[in-house]
Amino acid sequence: MKVNGWVCLLSAFAVSLAIGSSVLAQVTTTGRIVGTVRDASQSPVPGAELRLENQGTKRAQFATSAADGGFVFPSVTPGVYDLTVTMKGFETAVYKGIVVNAAQTTDQPLSLKVGALNQTVEVVGAVPVLQTTATTVANTVDQKYLQDLPLAGRDTLPFTLLSAGAQQGVTPRDSTFDGMPGAGINITLNGIANNAQRFKSGGTSFFAFVTPRLETVQEVTIATSNLGADSTGQGSMQIQYVTKSGT
Repeated sequence: MKVNGWVCLLSAFAVSLAIGSSVLAQVTTTGRIVGTVRDASQSPVPGAELRLENQGTKRAQFATSAADGGFVFPSVTPGVYDLTVTMKGFETAVYKGIVVNAAQTTDQPLSLKVGALNQTVEVVGAVPVLQTTATTVANTVDQKYLQDLPLAGRDTLPFTLLSAGAQQGVTPRDSTFDGMPGAGINITLNGIANNAQRFKSGGTSFFAFVTPRLETVQEVTIATSNLGADSTGQGSMQIQYVTKSGT
């Protein structure tokens, strides 16, 4: 009976370690939108109602501007969005084509004009503003960009070696970024680690267990410097794949 008890205890401990490792290996796959609602005089507008809708899935999120006019959508699936802003005494403003990338913050200032709610002002293709809320050095590309590249096959991982700071080794597995050890490379697929620590110990971590095929990838983000807490300490640089979502 004692032996069986120890076996059960050790089994439970092993399961808890496996679950813990899986949780630690996850990184952020969503982005976020932050900004401030202001009027024509640049004064903050508190209490404005915001509706964020994904152009592809039509799913919506809601928020309200704070006392200083600030707002945040903290967890937004990568994609293209329309943001509608309403406030009594002001015209309804609709900002179309806001792009959200994985593990990145989109700064979106909003402006309201005095008028009736039934009057609508549309802002199409808003110009991206300077990123002021994060210092991470990262670049995100979508599937259309990848399709235009002369890739040898459907595997998109070799594309990342075209990014600045990449140094290809004798074999692709020996590749490094920014002179950092190969063991510092962390590849994720929808937030789940896609390479193994045991291979990292040998310095050959530039490969993926699950091949990120071109037809399944929505976007890929390559972050090489000043990584945030959402990287969970899994590597000095991140290659983050996000697959397509349904509509």
